[in-house]
Amino acid sequence: MEFAERMLRKYGWDADKGLGKDNQGMKTALKPVLKFDTRGVGCNQKDEYSSEFKWWEYSYNRAAKKVSQSLEQSEGEEKKEKKRKHKEDNEEEKESSKKSIYSRFEK
Repeated sequence: MEFAERMLRKYGWDADKGLGKDNQGMKTALKPVLKFDTRGVGCNQKDEYSSEFKWWEYSYNRAAKKVSQSLEQSEGEEKKEKKRKHKEDNEEEKESSKKSIYSRFEK
């Protein structure tokens, strides 16, 4: 540790400062731990199952929200389409009724 500490002090580091451009980095050294499983380096089993961040629940809720939004859009489009068809049908009925009225006077 002496060599690394001397090198850092040479470039202006102090024990109270963190490493980084603006001294915002870690102030304590990493602690080595024996690892006997196949998990990645730095993986902590406690963090994986913690209640702080439930990634599966978050992902599911996000996907469900997108599905509900797309359903609402498709329902809105269907309503518009039905209104348009209904309006077209009414216009056709009016035209056909006009033709039947005037057909009596035509020879």
